[in-house]
Amino acid sequence: MKQKHHPLQTTIFLMVTLLVSVSGINCSLIKNQEKIDQKMKEISEKKEKYNALQRDIAHNKLAQGTSCSLIKQTYGSPDDVLQSGSANSNFEIWTYEKIYEKGEGESWQFIRLYCDNDKLISWKY
Repeated sequence: MKQKHHPLQTTIFLMVTLLVSVSGINCSLIKNQEKIDQKMKEISEKKEKYNALQRDIAHNKLAQGTSCSLIKQTYGSPDDVLQSGSANSNFEIWTYEKIYEKGEGESWQFIRLYCDNDKLISWKY
């Protein structure tokens, strides 16, 4: 024989099911928002470091012979690295790309640092 549920039991069951579903959705939304917030923080930090690198080059605070490891530590990892080397030399071209805000600009802007054996030898911006 089939067991009949009281309408109050059915209502409570449905409410609990709905509450559990909404909780799962809220957790998912919170996790997604946390990921978005983290990405926005990373972008903001990247912009700040790019601007600091550009400013320091313009004000002659970066000099030939500066350790490229120190540059990476100060301004972050480059967006692209082109490597070439020989028995005597390890030449690298580091490219830092500017991030634009929507509507701010459409051209690509970059800073290139030329390193040889972990020493800055030249730059272009």
